[in-house]
Amino acid sequence: MYRWLSIVFCLLTFACQKEGKRLASLSIFAPEGINIQGKSEAHFIYNDNWDVQEFDGSVKYRGGYSLRYAKKSYGIELKSQVSLGGMPSEDDWVLNANYVDKTFIRHKLGYDLFRKMGEDNIAPLSNYIEVFENDSPKGLFVLMQKLTPKILGVKKKDTKALVFKEPPIFYIDEMLFQDSVNIFQQKYPQFKKEDKKDILLEFRKFLFQSSEREFSNDIHQWIDIDNVTDWLIILLLANAGDNIVKNFYLYKKDAQTPFRIALWDFDHSFGRDGDNELSNSDKPINLKRSILFVRLWNNPYLNFNQRLVERWHELRNSNIISAYELNRMIDCNVQIILPYISMNSLLWPLNSPDYYDDNSFNEELTLMKTFIKMRIRDLDKLYCYPD
Repeated sequence: MYRWLSIVFCLLTFACQKEGKRLASLSIFAPEGINIQGKSEAHFIYNDNWDVQEFDGSVKYRGGYSLRYAKKSYGIELKSQVSLGGMPSEDDWVLNANYVDKTFIRHKLGYDLFRKMGEDNIAPLSNYIEVFENDSPKGLFVLMQKLTPKILGVKKKDTKALVFKEPPIFYIDEMLFQDSVNIFQQKYPQFKKEDKKDILLEFRKFLFQSSEREFSNDIHQWIDIDNVTDWLIILLLANAGDNIVKNFYLYKKDAQTPFRIALWDFDHSFGRDGDNELSNSDKPINLKRSILFVRLWNNPYLNFNQRLVERWHELRNSNIISAYELNRMIDCNVQIILPYISMNSLLWPLNSPDYYDDNSFNEELTLMKTFIKMRIRDLDKLYCYPD
């Protein structure tokens, strides 16, 4: 089966090469196999238009809910820093299987747009790549930066610098812990060396117990409101309900700066929700799940809604957010990956029971573009943006 698929895969790849559309590829050789819990030693061969590099490191399957799918994502850690996909050199990378998103674009579109909205907004740089595991083709992947302290701009010499991966701090109901020991998923400093949970417990106490006046006076010391405003706008634009209380990084660069949000895991967006069902304006995201958004929205002294209105107008007037611009960004990605969609669907059929429906790649693109047009129209009405 795989041998036949490998032959077809190679023939289609050769056709793409002749058209000058060849993607970079990464071959992973892990003789002892790859698992979820621990990293396996691996050798990697990276081929970017016949510029071939070889390097050693380790690999593991990564993900939460997505691990149940046959197509797995990978986390790779190299023994030296390497530039992949035209991105800056790093030693930690994510190979995102992007299985639930048939367009392969939602992650990248969200990340690119969030960075474009503000120069201080951080989201992973990403690109596309073919992946092979022990000579078996695994299809098209989204190659992503891992959000390390370096990429987040954390000053490691500052004792107040912090990084947490989707800490359950904003749940308005009971906090849901993924790790019963490292409850806030502390990434920096190393949890085993220094547990910083008391800082987030203090932040959560402030969110729940401060008076309205205390909240308005002190929230700026806790979190960057401009950054949170952009975060909320992209959540509203993409109707990304899965990201309200998770799928983000919370980080603090140094003692002088408040916490900021970095975007992460954004494929449940732009017309699809967390379990791959259709998502549109008839199914709006529930901001009341987040104590942060509830307090910001309802505080009588902050006038946060007016801030949102003004920021929406800024982003619309600058054409950063428009149906034309988002369609342009989508089409640029389509030009890159279109020759590889058929190859990927040979390996991972688009009518699998894992999907909510049997949409083709083109049907999914149409769904996403239609959603964007309607969603911008709805937000224009909500924030009184002129036609």
